[in-house]
This record gives sequence, C-alpha cells and structure tokens, in this order.
Amino acid sequence: MTRNYNDLIALLSRGISQRRMYFEDHPRLKECAREFTTGLQRLLERDGRGKFFIGVANGKLVHDGRYLLGASIMGTRLQEFAGLLECGGFLFNHGLQEAEMLAFFSVAAARRRPTENLAAGRDLLHASGIQSIELSPPYEDPGWFGQFLFDKQDNGAGLLDEDSATQSMVSTFQNLFDTVESAHEAGHSGRGLDLGNTRETSEMLLKATRGDVQDIMQMVRYPDYDSYTVGHSVRVAMFAVMVGNHLGLDEELLSELGVAALLHDVGKSRIPTEILYKPGRLDERERTIMEEHSRLGAEILLETPGTSDLALAAAWGHHRRFDKTGYPRMPLGSQENPVTHLINVCDVYEALTAIRPYKKAHTSRKAYEIMLGDEGWFNPWALKAFSDAVGLYPAGSVVILSSGHQAEVLGPGTEFDRPRVRLTHDARGLELAEEGRLEVDLSTHPARVGVQEQLIMV
Repeated sequence: MTRNYNDLIALLSRGISQRRMYFEDHPRLKECAREFTTGLQRLLERDGRGKFFIGVANGKLVHDGRYLLGASIMGTRLQEFAGLLECGGFLFNHGLQEAEMLAFFSVAAARRRPTENLAAGRDLLHASGIQSIELSPPYEDPGWFGQFLFDKQDNGAGLLDEDSATQSMVSTFQNLFDTVESAHEAGHSGRGLDLGNTRETSEMLLKATRGDVQDIMQMVRYPDYDSYTVGHSVRVAMFAVMVGNHLGLDEELLSELGVAALLHDVGKSRIPTEILYKPGRLDERERTIMEEHSRLGAEILLETPGTSDLALAAAWGHHRRFDKTGYPRMPLGSQENPVTHLINVCDVYEALTAIRPYKKAHTSRKAYEIMLGDEGWFNPWALKAFSDAVGLYPAGSVVILSSGHQAEVLGPGTEFDRPRVRLTHDARGLELAEEGRLEVDLSTHPARVGVQEQLIMV
C-alpha cells in the first residue's frame, strides 16, 4: 500500500506509462488507479488535509515548496502532461474516484499537442469526467496553487536555490529514465527504437560520471514499485560506464557500452505483465517465459536499423554464464563479446542489491559473497574490473564507521573494504557542520578505522 506522497507521484507516472501500452480496463491499470485513490484518501485523512497538490516548477516536481528530486527523475510523463495542459501542477481532492484516475491516465497517455490555454486544459479534463482534479496556473503566475498550499514554515522561497549542476544532473537522469521507458513502450507496441536519442542519452551519462559519482548514485535510486525494470536498466548502465571509465575505454566504446546497458532488458517489454511483475517466485512455466526476454530483446534490436553488435550481444547474452551455461543456449565453441560479460556482472550485482516484489535488498557485502561463491558464473576479468571500480561499498552508500561516525561513500579506496568517505555525523549521531565534513581515505587512515555497518545501499 502507498506509504507517502512520493509514492503517489510514482503511481501517477506509472499509470500514464501503462496506459500508453494497455487498454483502460487492463487489470494492471485498474490496480494502479485503485492504489492511488486509496492511498490518497488514507494519507489525506492521516494528515488532516482535504487535498494534495503536486506542482511543476523549473523542470521539477514540487510538493510543499520543495523540489522532489527522485520523483522528478521518474516523473517526466507527469511533467510533460502538465506542459501540454498549460498548467503548473495538479490538485487532487478528497473523494477522488477510481474512474476519474483511469480517465486521467487515458487523457495523459493520448495527449500529444498542447491545449490552446489553461482554460482549454481544464475543459478537457471536465469533458472526460474528471471533476476531482484541478489544474493550477503556471508556476510563474501569481495564482499558482502552490503558494497557497505550502506548509506554514515554508513559503517556497527555496525553490530556485539549487545550483545549476544539480539541475543539470536532474535533467540528465530524467532523460535516462525516459529513454529506457520509451524503448520499452516501443518494444511492446512493435515500433522501432530511437537509437539516436539513446546514444545522446548515453553521452549525457558519460558526462555525468565525470563529476561527483556519489551524488549520481544516490539520485538513481528508485522506489519499490513496478517500474523498477526501468530503474534497473538505468543503474546497470551507471555501473557499466563507471567500470568502463575505470578501464580507460575510449569515448566511442563507452557510449556504445552505455547504449547496450540501457537497452539490455528491452525484451522484457514483450513479457506478460502478470509474469514480469509477479510479487512472488516464478513457477517453472513462468520462468521459461521470462527467459525468453533475452531472445525477444535481440529480435527487437535486429528490427532496429543501426543497432551495434555490442547492444545486440548484451541483449542476447547478459544471462549467459562464463561456464557457457545460462540462457539462451548457444552452440559449443561459439564466441561471446567480452563486454557482455561486464554487463552480466553489473546486471547481477544490481539485481542482488535492489528491492524486488519478491525479495529484500542484499547488502553489497552479501552480494559479493553470492557472486564469488559460484566460480563458473562470471568472467574473472569482468568481476575484478567491477570490484576494482566500485569497491565493496558503492559511491553514494551511507555507512557507520568503527569510530561511530556516519559517512557517505565517495568511491573505492586502495583496499577493497576501505572506501573513501565524507563524514556527515559525529559518534553521538549529531550532524556535522559543513566545515567538519572531512573527507577520509580509510585505506590510509592511521587508526585503521573501517566500515562497521552499511545503512543505505545504492
């Protein structure tokens, strides 16, 4: 069940995306509408509110006067819809009905051209039977709903305070999620993939990895809802490009590596949703169907002009093991692209450390234990390259040190289990002032301080 307002925004984006693929009465879409309306009413009653406003300002989603970075990254569909309606956000009122949400998803999924003005956008919703959702004037307009609905302690003055680097990073990852989602929509409907856009997005990813990797990895976390398939591909691409950078691959190969990782799971777009998002373990029949996604992904890419050999090999072979088992089966003696082995490592590590409908996330230490426990699973070169580039604790992780301090991981150190960190809290749990947030390489720390516990995984 929905737990907070961030989850509601995730549900809105999910519903719009699903409506582009499925008919309005599809069980998955009806479930999404039901979960949103039920979750909305419970949260409004819990907080003593009669309405919920999600605003759009400067390319980001806003709630209670604050940017929602994670929701903004995955909420591009909602932001696009607001732009087409010439509005600055949506006000959801108590009493919203499931049928209204289904209509909202349908209008959002079908709309391709802007309305003439805000009034026309409001008329469009009303004509579709949507009475409990109101459109706000744009953010710059003095009538913007947000300025009347912020919590009393926040007048919205902080909306424009973020630096250009943060705004650029948000834009980059909005493009990443949108690119993978669009590829899955195209694969599902039989349309050709937009490889040109995917390459441009991959190049944006390369530029992003030149900066503060810990900020990037924290930004690409994704919540436990069924668009995790999209988030998974984005994070696999992040890991793959990080390792490629560490190996010193040239720009062209790095770009193609990013494209291959973003599209490696595109075949899942043709797997039945009841299997793809099943909340429990798959039975033998379902697993056989799921394993078809590798072949289906290769077929989708073969149908797309300009597909690189690397992207094709990654889609086909990312579940092939180093000992030649796995799926799809291949003739003995067949050659496999070595970069595919690298994407295989990134794919498995991400899956092990992420939440799934049927499992909790493993710690990074446990993930490595599982991966190292099966000698035939991975190409030793690829596994070593990954561990050297990422370390035991990936950048962006939050850890407790043996000294009692809390810190965020900046990147690997010269010792596998002793990363470079930035202190954020003292041993009593009190947040440190900016000048006290020292950067420490635990590999060279004279007192041999180490990591005691991993609080947040990425």
